[in-house]
Amino acid sequence: MHPPEAFLTYSALFHQDVFVIYPSLEEAFRHASDYLTKEQVASVKAYLDELISGRYTNEELLEIWEKSKSEIYVTRGNMIDFFRQARSYLN
Repeated sequence: MHPPEAFLTYSALFHQDVFVIYPSLEEAFRHASDYLTKEQVASVKAYLDELISGRYTNEELLEIWEKSKSEIYVTRGNMIDFFRQARSYLN
């Protein structure tokens, strides 16, 4: 599944300076939607819903994130939890 353009735009918000701007990943998640249109938010929510559906392995989810436009790397933990947390801030 190719990620929608909105997800690539969203992931690009997690650039090398994200932790200079925000004190934590949670704060970055919380404010990411401030930079997206309503349509983009809806698209990212739908895509994240697909990612957390249980259809993907942790390795597949990690690969999806690594191929995104993000400049932060997730080196430990469960990617489904990472995407669930991201999704929770888009409500």
